[in-house]
Amino acid sequence: AKFKLWSKTLRQQNKTQIDFVTTFLFSANKSAYLVDAQGNPLTDIIQTITTPANHWKAPEFVTTTDYLWVYILAAIGGLLLLLLIIGIMYKTGFFKSKYAEMKQEALEWNEANPNGNVEEHMAAD
Repeated sequence: AKFKLWSKTLRQQNKTQIDFVTTFLFSANKSAYLVDAQGNPLTDIIQTITTPANHWKAPEFVTTTDYLWVYILAAIGGLLLLLLIIGIMYKTGFFKSKYAEMKQEALEWNEANPNGNVEEHMAAD
């Protein structure tokens, strides 16, 4: 069940909280299908629930200060970290091409052996 509690209701009584009491009454007229824990037939079930209702207050808005300097420092820190990672990768040879090294070795070998004699090169190694 839905209901609305108007703030006028709370203001009329000068209270900040009202307790709503809901009572549920179920009469089974001695049905054979409804029994309690001991097996006795149930005749009436009465349940009471108390629900507190408080006066709603609008949320207070907190004024925020300007945090532009935090964003700027975070961006600078992120760029420095990126440069550090790139520098470490460069020092470890991550960006060197294995194909370029093989190509350079082949050019040097061709300059050293203009005849192109592979057997002489293999024998020298």
